[in-house]
Amino acid sequence: MKTSRILPAMLAVTLLLPFSVHAGGRPPAKKKVVVPVHTVISTVSDTSITTSTNSSDGKNHKTLTYTITPETKVEVKGAKATVKDLQTGMRVSVTVGRTADVAARISAGDAPKK
Repeated sequence: MKTSRILPAMLAVTLLLPFSVHAGGRPPAKKKVVVPVHTVISTVSDTSITTSTNSSDGKNHKTLTYTITPETKVEVKGAKATVKDLQTGMRVSVTVGRTADVAARISAGDAPKK
């Protein structure tokens, strides 16, 4: 008589146990922290541009120098510009050309605040 009561109870526990462990056993997902990284002009001349990549956490610092050729296209705030319009501190994006050290296109943003 006891076996007839224990067997259904064991069956119920066996079937429900994996669901309760699975639902409550998983740790909450960690949120990814996105650290903004800004590339700015460090130095600029008629023949080259040096950029620095900085982030607020200080881990993503990188300095790159690109050669500027007569074929390099320059724009500031979306408008056609010249190399002389580029200033130290401007946010910048450089697209490489024939090789990784030649700038095919330079797009700069806001000028530094004075």
